Amino acid sequence: MDTDGNGQERWDERREKRHPLIKMARITFDAVVLDGVVLNISSSGARIYLPVKAAVPEQVLLHLPDGVTHPARLRWQHVDEIGLEFIPVVAPGKARHEHAWAACRAARDADLTEVVRLLQAGEFFNDDALRQAALEAEAAYVRLIIALRRHVLISPALSAKD
Repeated sequence: MDTDGNGQERWDERREKRHPLIKMARITFDAVVLDGVVLNISSSGARIYLPVKAAVPEQVLLHLPDGVTHPARLRWQHVDEIGLEFIPVVAPGKARHEHAWAACRAARDADLTEVVRLLQAGEFFNDDALRQAALEAEAAYVRLIIALRRHVLISPALSAKD
């Protein structure tokens, strides 16, 4: 048993134990970026606190500060918390895997979300054409990462090279 945010007991249906954690994270989907806090995590999912009320779609990306990104499926949403189940990635052949991993690193290094944040901070979004192009680029970037991550098997050896 576990307790919900109101102190009420609830049945814990997780397949594996989650580890308590307080770590900043970002949830991205479409052209939306939400800052949040990971409250607990396991190899198959995480519970996230979102300080801003938002309707979260079925599939998102969870970005952790160490550079790890998890494609995830929304399992539940309650007031200011969400439960995510990580979407398993398909293990391709080694050469294809290395190309996909290199593409993920290159896309992450481009950090389009930071570009959009800087444009917003500099009030460049008064230009409708620039704002629309930036939002479309960010949405396309998120879709690319979600699709690409399905072809990447995260291995400690490759993660350590980052």
